[in-house]
Amino acid sequence: MSAAIGALPSNNQESTPVDVPGQKGSGVAVVQQVSGEYFATAGIPVRMGRVWTRDETAHGARLALINETMRRQYWRNANPVGETIVLNHGVVHGDMWKLVAPGDDQHFQIIGVVGDVPNRGLDEAIYPEVYLPYSITPYDGFNLAFRAHGAPGTLLHAIKEHVRSVDANQAVGELALARNELEGSSLPRERFAAGLFSAFAFLALVFAVSGLYSVQSYLVTQRTREFGVRIAMGARRVHIAYQVTRGCIVAVCGGTLIGVVLVVALNRAFVQWTSGVARDPAMLTGIVMLLLLAAGAASALPASMAVTIAPVDALRSE
Repeated sequence: MSAAIGALPSNNQESTPVDVPGQKGSGVAVVQQVSGEYFATAGIPVRMGRVWTRDETAHGARLALINETMRRQYWRNANPVGETIVLNHGVVHGDMWKLVAPGDDQHFQIIGVVGDVPNRGLDEAIYPEVYLPYSITPYDGFNLAFRAHGAPGTLLHAIKEHVRSVDANQAVGELALARNELEGSSLPRERFAAGLFSAFAFLALVFAVSGLYSVQSYLVTQRTREFGVRIAMGARRVHIAYQVTRGCIVAVCGGTLIGVVLVVALNRAFVQWTSGVARDPAMLTGIVMLLLLAAGAASALPASMAVTIAPVDALRSE
């Protein structure tokens, strides 16, 4: 088990203006105040440089780490370690919930670069992010991040008991899972879109199967005498079944081919509803197989009716 001070990645993090000396204009970045153990706890790899030490944290060193997205945006392929950035145009807004040290000009030296993690939800691009020591601006409360095995409920109970053993009056908030924090409002929209498309697709499949069955049954009825004569003349029943299902299979294959072409061509329209892509070969293969099975099922009963026609009854039919 490992623990650190810092919030879990979230889709609700606010952006802060950031100025990079030598760069025209300013951008924005997500800012987090964490302890040095946060990156190992959250599984965020250090790509360049280092993480601040406990001694530097205790003295409120003006140090910062940035993510890969920020490095690519401002330094491209250069090494930003040793560079200085300015947050919020050098202005600190104090309030009753945090303690601001006098003379804080929001200048921080970059000492490392860490890997990217989703910080605006799973369906949004990763924002530039800056990590600072949690001792820079102390708040009246802070978040703890834990990595451990086992049920989250038992972990929260153990955490509360440990905190009470240190300070019986210290309150402990609720437990938030990293998965839930990352999903946020992203997956509900994805699930709604997937459910909506699935419902329409299921209805379309039902209508298509029932329509194919009706058409095939009607054609078998219309060709009853023909099939009876063929059987009387020695036609194999497999050949009769093939005659019934051939037209259905050809129509379904043609429609499926047109549908696949349209799905691939309209991929950009689909990605506005979901973060997935409509060009997934496995998905398209599964859909084609499902449609062929549906066509086979719709033709199975009419084909069985055709191969069981008695020649005498067929000749008597009008």
